Amino acid sequence: HTASRALELWRFLVDLGEWDLSSPPQLADELLPPTPVYAAPQDSPCWADTDHCLNRIRLPTPLRMATLMRYTGLRISQVAAIRREHLDLHRGTLFVAKSKSRREAALAREVPVSPHLLADLRAWLSAHGDGPLFPGPNPDLPMPSPRNQTRYVTEAWKAATAARQVKQGVWNPPNRQQARPDHAFRAALQAELMNAGVQEALIDRLVGHQPRTTRGQHYVSASMPRLVEAVAAIPRVVWTPEALQTLQAGVRRPKRQPE
Repeated sequence: HTASRALELWRFLVDLGEWDLSSPPQLADELLPPTPVYAAPQDSPCWADTDHCLNRIRLPTPLRMATLMRYTGLRISQVAAIRREHLDLHRGTLFVAKSKSRREAALAREVPVSPHLLADLRAWLSAHGDGPLFPGPNPDLPMPSPRNQTRYVTEAWKAATAARQVKQGVWNPPNRQQARPDHAFRAALQAELMNAGVQEALIDRLVGHQPRTTRGQHYVSASMPRLVEAVAAIPRVVWTPEALQTLQAGVRRPKRQPE
């Protein structure tokens, strides 16, 4: 699309007759910078890695966002866009509304969530009214820049690395131009579910990847019961008491009625 627009602009300038331009490029690669090609990281994050990171995040909001990423494999932008009404605590499902691309938007989906996630966040979710879970200055709109929370996740990864609990490569691969502190949770979920024998089609559905077959793209999608079985392979976070206290900070619990 961008290449087509560039060629249209070239033809327009030539028609003006004011610029002496050479022949137009024939290939999109001559107009656009090449897409970076990365190999898979050598060190895939695991559940233990993500849990070491979670237990070192020191503020409630980035900790809750990272907890959601760890259990769902969603991107941080998708987590920031979750509304309370997207989560059905009774059925244990989440409607994923935000997407990275138009192709993924066509795959807008309802997915099961781990019972462990609901157990960890139930008090906070139950006390939360309708609207964004992570609102910005306007309480009716989601957080405008979730990347502001990334620094706390990066800080936790660095601390866990310094303590020799995780390898730096699991969140900052040496073959990447930038660190991926948030994406490591998404990578861990996919790697661990694959190791647990979960079919790739089910993992793709959970994280929003395009189906890999024509049948999956146009005719058949993973059934909810099979997705529930896949999610059952996600273990609960091994929390420290301090992290649990941070996770529940600021949650207003209902007062006990006198007996």
